[in-house]
Formats: sequence, C-alpha cells, structure tokens
Amino acid sequence: TKVVERDYFNVFLVRDYKTIYHITVVVEWVYTSKTSVTRKTTFKSGKKVDAMPSEMRKQLIKEYSKFEYIR
Repeated sequence: TKVVERDYFNVFLVRDYKTIYHITVVVEWVYTSKTSVTRKTTFKSGKKVDAMPSEMRKQLIKEYSKFEYIR
C-alpha cells in the first residue's frame, strides 16, 4: 500500500501593508508502510504581485479580522 499526501502552501511577502510577492510551495509525503515515509519539498511558483488574491484575503480577514489593513 502506498499513500501520497500533498500540502500546498501560499506565502506572501508584505511590505508597508501591501502584498508585493507570492510564492507557492508543495510538500509531498509518500508513505509506503507504517514506518517508512519520504518527504519532498518543491518550489512551485513565485512572482511579483500588486495585491493578495481576493479569495485568500477574504479568508484571512474572516479568520484574523485585525489584518484587514493588508492589501
């Protein structure tokens, strides 16, 4: 039996309350037994941005309302 778990992480660089860079990292774990696991971290993408994606910003504000000032 083999189980593959993938987690996607979005990381934002914020300067002066404005989002200026966005990267995506994928961490993959492959389980081949109860005691055997391998992990691989992959840089997926990175780019300059003018703002945080609106859906991600909405979720951020929903969970942490004090961060509403971040664009």
